[in-house]
Amino acid sequence: MLQYVIRRLLWSFVMIILVAAVVFLIFFVLPGGTGRSEDGRASPVAVMMAGRNPRPELVKNIEERLGLDRPIYVQFGKYVWNAVQGDLGYSYQSQIDVREAVFHRLPATFSLAFGASIVWLLIGIPIGVISALKRRSLLDRGSMLFALAGVSMPTFWLGLICIFYFDSAIGIYSVGDYAPITEDPAQWLATMWLPWLVLAVTFAAFYTRMVRGNMLEVQSEDYIRTARAKGLKERSVIKH
Repeated sequence: MLQYVIRRLLWSFVMIILVAAVVFLIFFVLPGGTGRSEDGRASPVAVMMAGRNPRPELVKNIEERLGLDRPIYVQFGKYVWNAVQGDLGYSYQSQIDVREAVFHRLPATFSLAFGASIVWLLIGIPIGVISALKRRSLLDRGSMLFALAGVSMPTFWLGLICIFYFDSAIGIYSVGDYAPITEDPAQWLATMWLPWLVLAVTFAAFYTRMVRGNMLEVQSEDYIRTARAKGLKERSVIKH
């Protein structure tokens, strides 16, 4: 078990390095733009910061100031070292620190994940239990159809459909700015309930299938048949 955990940790470390390398190559190494440095290759970041039709001198100055004219391995080493220390860099598009941007959006992300998890647990577990107890019934077929549809539909597509229907068609949802629950609970709930529902559909479908499968497997166990043979109430059997 310990060897398995160590292997997984090492593999996770390798994957993090590979992902970091790919991200670095995409944003810092690929050639692009109209401005060119002396070697004929200008950093897309420098070109973007220089504006439209930049002069080569301006692009070169930006590259030197940001260290983009240094060797690739030096840039990547600095990138990884800063990331390990918690310095995620600077957003040249938003003109803010990346770490600040991430922490600024964490409350909304946490609200979405926490609220949606409650919704999909409240939906998926009861439906899975009822579906297992009513096996091969119309209710079971309906719940499996719901699970199949939930797993099959892309979340982004379902989100667009729900926004169009609830906002444009019937007008009970208004797409607006997120407000923290500590500032405006009503606005927070008004902007979060639909994302909760959309995200919960997919995960509730997974939980429905998982709970149903586990319930059907447990119902065939010997101790369940023994409990029923001894006259234990069905509610107690299901509870345990």
